[in-house]
Amino acid sequence: ILGIVFGFISGLSRIKLYEKNILLENQKNEILIKNKILEQQKEEILTQTEELKQANIQVNKQHQKIVASINYAKSIQRAILPQKSIMKREFEDFFVFYKPHSTISGDFYWFAKIKQKLFIAAVDCTGHGVPGALISMIGHSLLNKIVKEQNIYETDKILATLDIHIKEIFNQKNTGNNDGMDMALCMIDKKTNILEFSGARNPLVYISNNKLELIKGDRNSIGGIIRRNKSIFSKHKIQLNKGECFYIFSDGFQDQISSESKRKFQLKNMLDLFLEIHKFPMEEQEKELEKKLNNWKGTNNQTDDILIVGFKP
Repeated sequence: ILGIVFGFISGLSRIKLYEKNILLENQKNEILIKNKILEQQKEEILTQTEELKQANIQVNKQHQKIVASINYAKSIQRAILPQKSIMKREFEDFFVFYKPHSTISGDFYWFAKIKQKLFIAAVDCTGHGVPGALISMIGHSLLNKIVKEQNIYETDKILATLDIHIKEIFNQKNTGNNDGMDMALCMIDKKTNILEFSGARNPLVYISNNKLELIKGDRNSIGGIIRRNKSIFSKHKIQLNKGECFYIFSDGFQDQISSESKRKFQLKNMLDLFLEIHKFPMEEQEKELEKKLNNWKGTNNQTDDILIVGFKP
């Protein structure tokens, strides 16, 4: 009987041992499978890492090409802008405060001299960055063509002709394209000592005997699909006197948002600022504008292209 019992117990032990071996073998296989899966995942991660690395290299290369292209576009745009040294020779005093929102700008200033007549404009094109810069190049070229080739000298007729050309170039009647520009344009006749002004939405500000005057531009922009029968702009004449300060500008400065109040600078504050600084030399006025802008925007990013032209005829 004891032999049978011991044999039974021995058999049970062998069964349990067998079962344990099977369990261990299964666990071993599971571990091998898991290790194989982990190895595959590791290889996949390494492959993905290499793919991301190569993609990142390609992105950086494309970024460098884009930056180089934009910087080249900047050099082209800056090359067509009037030389400040030439402009300063034609005015008693003069400054240009010019701060593109991006590397290149939708704002531009323009200058021409035809005999005794000086032409100066501050222009704000639709958009900023690359789109604005493309329109600015077209606008600059057209202004030269209108004044220097077509010999149109009256400011209202210059704007009207520019308006027609922009609409034709962009085929706005048929395409619905609404691109264009706002601008303030002055013509100074050195012979008669008279300044002519016409504005497409943008004004002329001048200070005489400590009194500030604002002449609003017409409500029409240059270009766009606003319905109107004719391209008609007003012309204003001012008899010049010694010591007067004139300002033409885009809306970038007055639309800058403060980091503290979260409000725009607004035109009223801009006019007050002009009145405050107008007795300073123009170079000092430019520095004051820079200081005021930086204090106002604080930690905020610049919201738009900024252009202010100040001059004493």
